[in-house]
Amino acid sequence: MDPIQKEIVELKMRVERLEEILRQMGHHPIPAGPIVDTSGAPAWENEVRQLVVQRNMLEAIKVYREHTGCSLLEAKMRVEAMG
Repeated sequence: MDPIQKEIVELKMRVERLEEILRQMGHHPIPAGPIVDTSGAPAWENEVRQLVVQRNMLEAIKVYREHTGCSLLEAKMRVEAMG
């Protein structure tokens, strides 16, 4: 994993911890949509992004792997970076 991907994963984990604290305090964070414009993306990539928005990470990782042939770890990191 390159340093940028590592930082993205670490930042995502920090955001998730902060959102959990907010939920415990009774606040409901606004769900974030995809940051990247996906208008030109392949249909399978849009499907993965939609699964990420729905928080269905296992299915998103599965679809990502089916279309890229990458390892489970790489697919997990890339899918998590989409969220």
